[in-house]
Formats: sequence, structure tokens, C-alpha cells
Amino acid sequence: MGLQEERIEPSLPVNVSIRNVKKTFSILFAGEKKQITADVTITVSINGIRGAHISRLVEALRSASSEDTLENIGKKIISYLENNHPVSNYIRVRIKFTTTIAYHSAITDSIEEFPINVVFSMEKKENIQTYHYEFTLSTMTACPNMIALNGKLTHTQRGLTSIIVETKQPINFEKLIKKCLSIVFPTHPLLKISHEKKLVKAVCESPAFSEDIIRKVAYEIAKLPLPDDAIIQVRHTSQESIHPFDIVAEGHWYLKEIREKIEKR
Repeated sequence: MGLQEERIEPSLPVNVSIRNVKKTFSILFAGEKKQITADVTITVSINGIRGAHISRLVEALRSASSEDTLENIGKKIISYLENNHPVSNYIRVRIKFTTTIAYHSAITDSIEEFPINVVFSMEKKENIQTYHYEFTLSTMTACPNMIALNGKLTHTQRGLTSIIVETKQPINFEKLIKKCLSIVFPTHPLLKISHEKKLVKAVCESPAFSEDIIRKVAYEIAKLPLPDDAIIQVRHTSQESIHPFDIVAEGHWYLKEIREKIEKR
């Protein structure tokens, strides 16, 4: 027994993490096998002992297969720590990475690889396991005010649309991401001039405030086969073209709450 397991009285619960540990995985993501280099954070809660066994957190990461689903990687790390780390009633695994997703673009009428920032987390607290699915898309909007005042003349801006889904069971991550890609106007890494014209025209014909974006995304996610007790958070950050600051709109709701509002329409 090391110094970490010395008993401490009086004791307070303390969370201890190893953060942003680089780890290469070959994962099944959005229907494809992807090679990723992730930043992994592992957290345990201790109470009644002096410190956490940092080596066991690193060993837990190494125990996870380099070829697996995100959910299975999280389960294996949590299982290792449950069996090998003392007095921890809270364990969290966070895997952050950047990748691409293949999606049919209505602008180019072809399959495009859209960049996407992903954060997957799993946590277990007092035998309750929770999954967190988070991703961010680069998107484009046009200002409704200027359309109303000037007809077709307006300004556009790039934005970041982020979605988080918290649930007690795994979900179809690919379907969630592609549903959101169908709602917003994602920016494209490559655009020929004819496609650029088509994108700008489409965006200007559907102008939206940041608030409009998050409501629309929330309503559409509510149509997916996700449990009523799932919690979603939607955030849109507008990187303003006419202001020296960003505008952020965000909200979080239980899916049941959104579905009830839709039914009352």
C-alpha cells in the first residue's frame, strides 16, 4: 500500500485527473474506421484516502483496445478503475479529437468530407452510467435584419454550431451528426465558384439569428429516436463580420420538454 492509501480524517471528496494524454485509436466512427489521435482525460473521485494512484489511471488508458468503438473504450477504462482503484465512486473518461465525416452536400451535389470537432465522455457515479456526445460544426448564416431592410443585401458570418446530448444509453452518433448537417449550412473546405454562388444564395434565402439556429436544431433532434430523458444542449457562436465580438445563443432542455412543446403547436 502506497502513501496514497493513507486514511484521512476528516475527509472531503476530491476529484483527481490526468488531462490531455495523447492516445492513438482506430475507432469505428460514423460508419467508417478512423485513425485518430485523441486528447484523453480520466477523472476519479477519492474520499477518505490521501491521494489517487496516477499510475493506475495511465494503466487504465493502456488497458483499452486501440481498435474499438468510443463506448467500448470508455467502458473498459471505467471497468479497469473500478477493479483496481480504491474508494472511487465517480469515474469519468473524456476523449477529444478532430476528424471528418462523409456527407452528401446539397451545394456541390457530391459526397464531401466535413471537418468536425468531437468530444465523447462517459461517466459512472454510484452505479449510474451516463454518455455525453458532443460535436461542433463550422457553419454559415446571413443576417435577417438586413434582408428585411435592404431586400437581398445583407452580411454573412461564419459560426460554430455545437450540440451535446447526454443520455443513459449509447446513441447513433452518426445519425445525430448527419441530421444536424442537414439543418445548418456547413462551410465547405473546397468550393468552385458556381458552388460558392449556390451556397451564398441558399444562406441568404434562409437568413437566421443565432437564436433561430439553436431552436431549429433542437426541434429536429427531438424527432430522432432518442429517449425522453435525454438532455440536449445546443450552442451557436456567430463570429460576427460587422462587430468586433462574437454573439452566442445557447439552451439546454430535456427532449421530453421539447416534444411536448412541438405537440402543443
